[in-house]
Amino acid sequence: MDHIDQQYDELLKLSEARRAHLEDAIKLYSFFAECDDFDKWIKKEKMLRSDDPEDSVDKAKRKYEKLVTDLSAASKRLERIDAAAEELAAAKHGQAAGAAARRQQLRQQWERLLQLKHQTETHLEGASSVELFQRTCDEALDWMAEKEQQLAGVAAPATDLRTVRALQRRHAQLERALEPLRDKVNTVALLADSVKSQYPSERGNVVSRQQQIEKAWQRCQAQAAERRSRLESAVGHQVFGSSSAQLQDWLQKVREQLSQEVSAKDVATAEALHKQHKELRDDIKAHDDEMEGEGRVPEAVRSAAELQPRGGPDRRLQRGPRGVPRV
Repeated sequence: MDHIDQQYDELLKLSEARRAHLEDAIKLYSFFAECDDFDKWIKKEKMLRSDDPEDSVDKAKRKYEKLVTDLSAASKRLERIDAAAEELAAAKHGQAAGAAARRQQLRQQWERLLQLKHQTETHLEGASSVELFQRTCDEALDWMAEKEQQLAGVAAPATDLRTVRALQRRHAQLERALEPLRDKVNTVALLADSVKSQYPSERGNVVSRQQQIEKAWQRCQAQAAERRSRLESAVGHQVFGSSSAQLQDWLQKVREQLSQEVSAKDVATAEALHKQHKELRDDIKAHDDEMEGEGRVPEAVRSAAELQPRGGPDRRLQRGPRGVPRV
C-alpha cells in the first residue's frame, strides 16, 4: 500500500511538472508568436509609411495621423511583450535568454519606427509651410487677375459729367478693394522669408514665385493708376465742355443785347438804358474768372463792354429829334 501511495505521489508530481512545462511552453510560444506578429506589423508600417512623391500634403497628413494612432495602440502590445519576457526571465525559463534577445530586437525596430514618425512629422511641417506659401501665391494671383479684369472692363467713353462721376466712384471702390490685396502680397513676402530660412532647397522656387507676385502687383497698381488718371481727365473734359457751353450761351445773349438798336426819347429813358448798359458791363466783368479759365474774352465783347466811359453817358449817344439823346 505504501508503495502504491509513493507511486501515486510521484505521478502527481510528474503531472504537476508536466503541467508547468506545458504552461511554460504555451507562454514561450505565445511570446514568440506575439513577437513575430509585432515584427510583421512594424515591417508593414515601415513599408506603408515610406515617402511617396506623388502624395499630396493632405494625403501625407492623413497617413501620418494614422501612424500616430497605430503607434499608440502598438505601444500597449510592446508593453505586454516586455512583461512576458521579464516573466520568463523571473521563472528562469530555459528560453529566457532567447526571449530577451527577441525582445531587444523588437525594441530596436520600434525605435526605428519612432524615428520614421519624427522624420515624417518634420517633413510635413516643411511641406505644410511650402504648401501654404504656394497656396497663398495662387490666391493672390487669382485675386489680382480678377481685379485686372475689372480694371480693364471699361465701358464706352461717358458722354456726360454724371456718368463720369459715377465711374469715378466705382473706381474708388475698386481701389479700396485693392488694399486687402496689398496685405496678401505682404503675407506672401513674410511666408517666403520663412520658407527660405527654414528650407534653403526651396529658395529658387520661392524667389521665382515672389517675382511673379511682384510683377502682377505692380501691373495691377499701374493699371489702377492709369484708369484713375483717365477718369480724372474725362471729368476735366466734361466740366470744360459744360462750362464752355454755358459761356457760349451767355456770350451769345450778351452779344445780342449789345447789338440791339435802342433809342431814348427822353432823359429818363436814356438814364434807364445807361443803367442797363452798366449792369451788362458789370455782368461781363463778373465773368472774367470763368473766361480766363476758358481762354481770353473775345475782344468784340470786351470792347463793347468798354463803350461806356466812366463819369458820363455813352459818347456814342447821338442827338435825336428835339435834342433827345439817342443810344
